[in-house]
Amino acid sequence: MKRTPTLIAAAMLLCSLAACGEKDNDNSNNNGNDTISGATTHEDNMAEGRIGLGTFVDYSGTALNNVYGIDFDKDGNLEFRISDDHQYISYVWSENGNNIVNADGEWDIVEPLTKGASVNSSCRWDGQGDAMLPANLPEKFYVGFRFRLHDAIHYGWAKVKYENNNLEWDECAYNTVPSATAICGED
Repeated sequence: MKRTPTLIAAAMLLCSLAACGEKDNDNSNNNGNDTISGATTHEDNMAEGRIGLGTFVDYSGTALNNVYGIDFDKDGNLEFRISDDHQYISYVWSENGNNIVNADGEWDIVEPLTKGASVNSSCRWDGQGDAMLPANLPEKFYVGFRFRLHDAIHYGWAKVKYENNNLEWDECAYNTVPSATAICGED
């Protein structure tokens, strides 16, 4: 199912402004749709990412504009996106770069994490550009991420809501200290 501006706007309502940052009223890059932005840094070095529309560069180097996903560093380019059919999360993979925490014993399967789980170098990082969602997902869970920012690896998480076969990013954050652990649900 393809996302429409109405669905994206509804998804934005699911994010509390306190959890996802401030509302970005600059609509120049998103065809008039508001996005959630804000990179508030907290005392524990966690920064909130941006959930909304942005540009995603696919495997062939083609820029896909107005894609729904996560922009941890708020540069307008999404690090991760939900596929149109909501069955997997995709990203531009590179050795020791963008990746998603994978399930133990599984290759390219998302590991649904719980609040308080640690996301760091000891996690399983076996994905190579996309990660399928496992069967029987809980209604709310976390996905652990790593991504490259200014030539350093950062760890982060996104809270996900899964209802009626619909996956929505609810909030996201990352640790501003390179290589430092991010704790799911910690802000």
